[in-house]
Amino acid sequence: MCQYSFIIPVYNVKPDFLEPCIASILANDFADLEIILVDDGSVNGCEKFCDEYAVMDNRIRVFHQRDNMGVSAARNLGIAESAGEWVVFVDSDDWVSNKLCGKVSGVITQDTDIILFSAYRESVNKSYLFGTSDKKVDYLKGGSLEDGQCNICELSDNLLKQSLRISHPRYETVKYCWGKAFRKEFIVTKGIKFPDINYCEDIVFMADVFQKAEKVIQISDRLYHYRVSETSVVNSFRNNALFEQRKFLELLEGIGNTEKNNNETIYYAALLSMQICITRYLFNKENKANIFIKHKKAMNFFREWPYSNVFRYVDCANMKRNEKIKAILIKYRLYYLYYLGTEAKKAKTKSYV
Repeated sequence: MCQYSFIIPVYNVKPDFLEPCIASILANDFADLEIILVDDGSVNGCEKFCDEYAVMDNRIRVFHQRDNMGVSAARNLGIAESAGEWVVFVDSDDWVSNKLCGKVSGVITQDTDIILFSAYRESVNKSYLFGTSDKKVDYLKGGSLEDGQCNICELSDNLLKQSLRISHPRYETVKYCWGKAFRKEFIVTKGIKFPDINYCEDIVFMADVFQKAEKVIQISDRLYHYRVSETSVVNSFRNNALFEQRKFLELLEGIGNTEKNNNETIYYAALLSMQICITRYLFNKENKANIFIKHKKAMNFFREWPYSNVFRYVDCANMKRNEKIKAILIKYRLYYLYYLGTEAKKAKTKSYV
């Protein structure tokens, strides 16, 4: 038993990224931790690098999955094998502050289920504030401002809206599983697992977490560094994106906070899903279909529920300027223009390769 288990799924990551990731965790002045590296069927040599690191420090444990089973399976295995009271998820190309363990330990209470902390978004040429909380905030199930606390429903409600609407920056990273510490007993006893999808799995996981949590604490300390990488999953062509996105929405609907035709949250999720379908598959440059065929396929797919009802329920007026422009392009079926715009914006931010 230890206090912190850092779970890192590893799949063909560059050693130049993985080494500083591991080193940043070990740099914490905190002996009571472990690192669980779950090699998800890597074939580029980083699987051997994991084993070498484990020999160097007995706080590192490595588990190899024979096949590439996906990040959800890797994280679920990490949870099952973890010995820590608290679980922290770290992507293999990111890194953490050497003060993470100390800062989190300083605010833990006996009834706390999750600790949220702020982050940086790291590109080659710039570091951006990401997920800013201006103060320590306590979220309780049934809490209210009159009690000096917030309601966990705020986190659940802003899980998807925050990425599209003008809202407090403290909600900016709530949909990700990184940037947080979870009490393992809470995850296990509530039966929370990552779903069998490999894109938007964080959103489904966090929606389930906020549905079942009793107390969440958010602190302002910046303890996580998110690396913007061209080779990451979020920047990859997804041949099965349409199937995955359909499953993503079905899973969200099944959690209980997105009842059909009764909660606008599912439609914010659907708008996000439309963006993913357009950029990762339908109009992606690796999709070699004719542009007219791409457009027809998008039209047909987006006629299905809940895509068909998105602009009945999503309020574009309260969106951030860039998000409003993107939403209008999608609303008027200018899908290819939307794709070109996202590619142009991505080109302005120099990513790690």
